[in-house]
Amino acid sequence: MNNGVVTELRNVVSFAELAVGDQLIIETERSTYTFSMYIPSQRLGALRGGRLPDGHEAFAIGAVSGQHAFWKGGLRVGDRAIFLSPAEKAHDSSARLVTSQVVRIQVVWREPRAA
Repeated sequence: MNNGVVTELRNVVSFAELAVGDQLIIETERSTYTFSMYIPSQRLGALRGGRLPDGHEAFAIGAVSGQHAFWKGGLRVGDRAIFLSPAEKAHDSSARLVTSQVVRIQVVWREPRAA
């Protein structure tokens, strides 16, 4: 533990668990993404990685996979994460980012959570 920061590997993470400053490090088959939450009630944060090396504001929309269909509540290993950039027009394909299959999820909690 360093400065109150706790890192945890998870197979499933619910967006409702995340607070301001928490981060998801999402490793996929092809890339690694970092999503830093700053407005939890809107699932809005900064996303970087993959084709977004400089980072962009994005909404965490949910996840999809053949086994679980669409889940808007969070992300699971085996799913493909879906993000939407509010800076782009919704009909523009660059507004949506769908990752390759997630192989590992690491959560960086800014404050320890109650057990």
